[in-house]
Amino acid sequence: MKNFLLTFFCLSGIIHTTNAQNIFSREGVTVPTLEINLYARAMNGSMFLADGVLQNFNNNYSAAVDNMDVRKFMNATDNLAIKNGDYNLIVERRPNICTTDTLVLMLTGTRVAPYRFEIDPSVLNYSGIKAFMIDKFLKTEIPVSLTSVTSISFNITTDAQSRMANRFMMIYRMQDPVRFTSIKAVRKMDNSISTTFQTENENNVNSYVVEKSNDGVNFEPVASQMPTANNFGNPYYSYIDMHANMDVQWYRVKANPINGTAVYSMVVKADKGIVKAPMSISVYPNPVSGGIINIDFTEQPFGLYKILVIDSRGQVLHSENVNLQKDNLQMKMGVAGLTSGIYRILLVDAAGNKSVKTIVAK
Repeated sequence: MKNFLLTFFCLSGIIHTTNAQNIFSREGVTVPTLEINLYARAMNGSMFLADGVLQNFNNNYSAAVDNMDVRKFMNATDNLAIKNGDYNLIVERRPNICTTDTLVLMLTGTRVAPYRFEIDPSVLNYSGIKAFMIDKFLKTEIPVSLTSVTSISFNITTDAQSRMANRFMMIYRMQDPVRFTSIKAVRKMDNSISTTFQTENENNVNSYVVEKSNDGVNFEPVASQMPTANNFGNPYYSYIDMHANMDVQWYRVKANPINGTAVYSMVVKADKGIVKAPMSISVYPNPVSGGIINIDFTEQPFGLYKILVIDSRGQVLHSENVNLQKDNLQMKMGVAGLTSGIYRILLVDAAGNKSVKTIVAK
């Protein structure tokens, strides 16, 4: 039997180290597999591999103990086994995991010392299932990843309850679907609409689809987004609709799971677009009387403008600056000595662009 076990572990391609960060996955494994390794502390303080069990999953296997399973031969100390009915197993081959499964571990021959489980899955593509390790002594429930190594440290103490043989068990549950925690649709100054949404417990998501409606009832897809935190994260997403019309628009987001039913966000509304006045600089009244000139800036670039009043001979009669910091500005400019005649108003913006207006003074 010892020769068989040595051959089995060699063929499985398992590579172990005492450093949890350097544990390598089994290469070439195609059958869904869950390996649980037990590490114990040696007298010199280092952690060493003390024992381990392994499960293979395939619906061709039986849940009952048969010749496909390997029974456990006890070590002198630190024994880890899978409990199946009256049998202790080191290798168990059983049907694919479902949410009614429970993995009962038998831990015997332990000492008062620190221990650690390294739970190493391979090819466990069970996107709708989550796993937990139950510690009956500490009354804790620790999430176990079905896609990467989970490390669980624990202690055997002088308390006899900490040495219960059936202290640990793994259970499986249905995965909670992704949830939308917020969604907003805001009309921007350029009349595009920014849609932002946040989710929590992101898992089992194939894609998100942003949908738009003109009436709040009939929706059409306008954009898609791939998930960025499909490991139970709480990501934030945004989409800018550059083709939004000027009417009220409604938006929602659909989460498409890898399998199962789609999950929708609530519906949000974006306001009507803002019709802006065309860009212009106007000078009035024309003709001017009393030396008072009104200048209106509409939707002009912000910054410093220089204004010059020039007579028919090309002489500058008046000069002043204005710092434009809003979309629409009305200003009055008093020009002393403005006699009857024709004048030019020269406006120069911060970029050097020039605009010329002609006025007549009475």
